[in-house]
Amino acid sequence: MKYDLSPLGEVRRTERLLLRPFLFEDAEAFYACLSSPDALKYEDRAPLTREDAHAELQARIEDMGSVAVCLPPTPDAPFGRLIGFISVYEIDGCIFWGYMICADEQKKGYAREACRAVMDVLLSLDISGIFALSDKENKPSAALLSDLGFTLCEVTESGVGREVGLYLYKKETAE
Repeated sequence: MKYDLSPLGEVRRTERLLLRPFLFEDAEAFYACLSSPDALKYEDRAPLTREDAHAELQARIEDMGSVAVCLPPTPDAPFGRLIGFISVYEIDGCIFWGYMICADEQKKGYAREACRAVMDVLLSLDISGIFALSDKENKPSAALLSDLGFTLCEVTESGVGREVGLYLYKKETAE
């Protein structure tokens, strides 16, 4: 089944954040986030070069399942300052998501706030649940997923030998 993820492309505001599609204006902040070893601590990827970050940004601009997580607009950042992102994708008819907040903006509750807003959109779709993967050592992510209502289904090995937890949020248990 192919899900219509276009509602994720609508601009949304939360109490402290602006959620919107990616823009070319995000290039420097996107590179800063994905070139930071601290932000990528639990990721199966090396820090990106500027060229690789630009290519990934271009792909996210074109992807309806990519949501830019930003602080509100200011005179210096009229489209909001990118501080992270949420990626939603479909694999074999199942909805998966992942999220990242740039290292200097972590531990401020931004991931929780952004994830709740995106979950509201996803749960308005005709889906039965949402899957998430989280590195077994990433305790803050495990706590966030639990707080959002996800359940750990199993721990498995990632493609590069790290243990990851597979989490599921079942829509019918939350209603």
